[in-house]
Amino acid sequence: MQILKKLQTLLPLQHIIAIIVAGLLWFLPDMFGTRHAQSAYAFVVLGQYQWFALPALWAHIVQYLCWTVIVYWITLMCEHYRILPMRSALPVIILLAAGAANSRWQFFDASTVAFVGLLLTLSQLLSMYEQKRECIAQTFNCGLFIMCAVLFDFDYVWLIPLVLFGFILFGALTARTFCTFLAGIFMPLFLVAGGFFLADRLPELASGIPAPALFDIRRIATPLASEVVFAVTLCTVFAGSLLCRFVSGSNYNLHTRLNYLFINCGLVYTLIVAILFMRFDALLLVPFTFLLLIICFYFATNTTTKCANILFWIFLTAVVVCRTLFAFGF
Repeated sequence: MQILKKLQTLLPLQHIIAIIVAGLLWFLPDMFGTRHAQSAYAFVVLGQYQWFALPALWAHIVQYLCWTVIVYWITLMCEHYRILPMRSALPVIILLAAGAANSRWQFFDASTVAFVGLLLTLSQLLSMYEQKRECIAQTFNCGLFIMCAVLFDFDYVWLIPLVLFGFILFGALTARTFCTFLAGIFMPLFLVAGGFFLADRLPELASGIPAPALFDIRRIATPLASEVVFAVTLCTVFAGSLLCRFVSGSNYNLHTRLNYLFINCGLVYTLIVAILFMRFDALLLVPFTFLLLIICFYFATNTTTKCANILFWIFLTAVVVCRTLFAFGF
């Protein structure tokens, strides 16, 4: 059954059904009475200042609403910035399903806002290819948005080199745009540091910056069976997508190819940083999203092939299985 071809476009009612089904999977552990890892989730900025704390259930609900909005935002980016070579509703299905299966980022906190800052940065970065002159406004916005993300989660500072790589890849890096990017970075940093200086509390700001820690296998927690199932499934689909990409040799326009290259490089870079500097909880959502975009590219461009449809069924089955396992504590 060529389910991918049928899901390439969705009617409004089908969108509603997809959101409801994803919500049922998202809240499945709550229906079975599974206890949350924490009773409350604090919203902490600058590494140490708590603005508020949400009870676990409310943080769970708010994050579901936020993830649904993020999914549709990413889908619009895929269409507008040519991340996918054609218009497709498959990112909605894949991202909603993957978000429901991934229990590590299902609670609202400051890292969600930091991730939104990264998406704002990417939206500016991916728009540079179409510009016929120096992208002064976009480079400033990139620096501003990525630094705002850093203020909510210091670990996002590791993504600044990835943004600079994007400038090089899209042909936007010049001395002027580099200085503009730095100006965007230093503006929120200057305002925050200035406020702490005027309050004579500047040392407090530095004390909230986490010290870098290198990889130590003893610090890695044993994953749940549900996480192993989902990780193996994602790796299998990813391997199939790469194999199909290199074997088919399909030729897309330059904009799409550059976006595809950037997403693959972003996946490798962020995964290395997350593992090397032990930033699993903070940064793994970023390579997770890049990986899902690569999988979306594969499914959207191979809707009629038997292998892609089989892998898609495996992906959906794995989402249900791993969420059920998690609901029973595995």
